[in-house]
Amino acid sequence: MERAHCCTLVDIDGDGNKEALLGGNFYESNIEMGRYDAFYGKILHIGPQGQLEVQPMGKVLIKGPTRRIRPVQVGKKTAYIFAKNNEPAQVIR
Repeated sequence: MERAHCCTLVDIDGDGNKEALLGGNFYESNIEMGRYDAFYGKILHIGPQGQLEVQPMGKVLIKGPTRRIRPVQVGKKTAYIFAKNNEPAQVIR
């Protein structure tokens, strides 16, 4: 079975520390278990003493079975591609 969540480490807030940008969901589970589709993406902030804080991604909802997240440069800004199984990719900035 594939993993149900994926992430990439990026400095989203520009403080010099990396946060984990999270995606997930899994649709290929067996019929008894149903599909896992209640995760819409989060940011996991790691504080200076190692404390963890889960933060929403604002109004952005990442729907679908995300398998990879990769940053790309679009002009001078960074965008993030959320690649999905059997669905169009989603790009956020």
